[in-house]
Amino acid sequence: MHDAIVVGSGAAGAFAAYGLRGAKTLVLDAGMPLAEAPTLDANLYDLRKSRDVFHETVGERFESLHSIEGGELSPKVKAPLLRPVIERPPGAPDIISSSFSALLSYTTGGLANAWGAQVYRFDDADLRGFPLRAADLDPFYDEVAQQVGISGAEDDLARFHGSARGLQPPLDLAAVGRDLLEAYSLRADEFRREGLFIGRPRLAVLSRDHAGRKACAYENLEFFKPRQGAVYSPAFTIEELARRGEVDYAPGHLVESYRETEDGVEVLAQGETFRARRLILCLGALNTARLVLRANGDTESRLPLVENPCSFAPLISLRRIGMPVEQRSFYAQLNLFCSGPLWPEPLVGMIYAVDGLLRSDLLFNFPLSVRGCLAASRYVLPAMALLQLFYPGDPRPENSLSIDGKGNLVLRYAAPPPCGAEAKILGLLRRTGWRSDAKFVRPSKPGGSVHYAGPLPMRERPGERYETDRDGLLAGTKRTHVGDAASFPRLPAKNLTFTIMANALRIGRLVRAQLSESG
Repeated sequence: MHDAIVVGSGAAGAFAAYGLRGAKTLVLDAGMPLAEAPTLDANLYDLRKSRDVFHETVGERFESLHSIEGGELSPKVKAPLLRPVIERPPGAPDIISSSFSALLSYTTGGLANAWGAQVYRFDDADLRGFPLRAADLDPFYDEVAQQVGISGAEDDLARFHGSARGLQPPLDLAAVGRDLLEAYSLRADEFRREGLFIGRPRLAVLSRDHAGRKACAYENLEFFKPRQGAVYSPAFTIEELARRGEVDYAPGHLVESYRETEDGVEVLAQGETFRARRLILCLGALNTARLVLRANGDTESRLPLVENPCSFAPLISLRRIGMPVEQRSFYAQLNLFCSGPLWPEPLVGMIYAVDGLLRSDLLFNFPLSVRGCLAASRYVLPAMALLQLFYPGDPRPENSLSIDGKGNLVLRYAAPPPCGAEAKILGLLRRTGWRSDAKFVRPSKPGGSVHYAGPLPMRERPGERYETDRDGLLAGTKRTHVGDAASFPRLPAKNLTFTIMANALRIGRLVRAQLSESG
C-alpha cells in the first residue's frame, strides 16, 4: 500500500508528486510517450537547406495541413511529432459536444508538452472568488520557478507579473519584437495613460543552462519538435522523481474509477486495483471532473465549465515588407496587458513571431489566388506578427460538464466569446507602426484556448456535493483531493499553468504533512 496515489502526470500531477517527496507515492496515468526527434538537430531553416524535412514538418499523413479541411487546430499540436500529445488511447472516453472543442492529453507531461510556456503569478485581484490569497501561493511559485527555470525581465509589466525572484534574463527578441518594443518605449507614457502596457513575457523557457537542460537555441522548431529541453515539460519532473526513486511512476494505466475505504482509497485502472492512504486527482480539469462523476455513478449532475475565451488578430508592419525572414527566433515575443477603461478587469495578450510557422497556416488568410498567396506570404511573412488576446472566464448556467452512461464527457457551451476590446487595442498599436483592423479579428471557437477550469470549485466552506475546500479536499470525502484546475472557480485572463503547478505543490506538501502526522 502506498501513502499517496497521484493520478495524472501533467502540470498538476508533477508538482503534487514533487510536494509529496518523502512519502511513498505512486503516480498513475496513461503515460503515452512522445517520440524523440533526433533528426531535428539544427535550425529549421538550415535543415531545409540541407535535406527534405517533409516527414517532420508536414507528415506522411499531411498532419500539419489539418486546418485546411479538418477544422481549427492549434499549430502546437498539428505537426506529426506533436500530434500524439492529443491522441486518445484505447478505452479513453469520448467527448460529446457540438459546441465545445476540447483538447485532452494522455501523454506523460500532459498538454504542457505543447503549451505556450507563459507563466503568471495570480495576484489578489486574479484570485477573486478563490478562498486563497496571493500570499498563500507565493512561496510555492518561488519553488516551482526554481525547478522549472523562468526567463523574463522587470519592465512595464512588473506590476502584472509580480515577483522576479530567481528570474533568468529574457530571451532574445526577433526583429518583429525589437521593432514593436522600441516603438512602444518611445511613447510609453502615452500608452500607459490609455491603459495599455507592453513588455517582455515571463516564459518557462531557459535563456541559460539550468538543471541539466540547455538554454534556448532559437531554432524555430517550437511547432515541430517535442521535448525541447529549453522549454519546460512536467514530464521532466516526473522522470527526475522516478529516476531518484522519490515516486513510483506507472504509465500505461488508464484510471477508470476510485472509491474510499475505511483505511484508504482504492483506484481501479483497467482491471488492476491500487491502494493508498490518500488520493490526489490531477488529470486536467475536464478529465478529473469526469472521473469524479464516474466514481459516483452520477449521470445527472451538470458541473460548471469555465474557459478563457480568446481571439486572434494579425499585425503587419508596412516598413518590414520584403525584409529577410528571421531565421533564429523563439515564437513568443512580447506580452501586453490592458488595464483600465477597456475592460472591467485586465486582459492579457501575447504577440508572436510567425517565422517558424508553415506558410499553409497563413496561406488562406490572403484574399488572393493560391499562387498569389504563396508570393504574398514570402514577402509579407517578415512583416507579420500575431496577437492572441485572452479574456477572463466565469461560470455561466448554460455552460456545463456531465457524463453519459458510458462515462463519456458531455460538454455544453452556449456563451458567445466576448470581443470588444480588440478594436481599441489595434488602434493603439497602430501608433507603433503595426497595423491591423477589427475586421481581421478572429474569435477562437469555444474550447480553443485550452484553458479549462471550474467543475469542482474550491470554496471556503464547501456546501455542494462536488465542491472542494481550499486545500483541494472533495466535499463528502476524507482522503480524496483535487490538485488541478478543476478546483479553480473562475479564471482571470492570465495563463493558469503556473498557478496550477504552485497550487498542486501546496496541496502535495499539505497531504505529505498530514500523512506524517497520522503516522
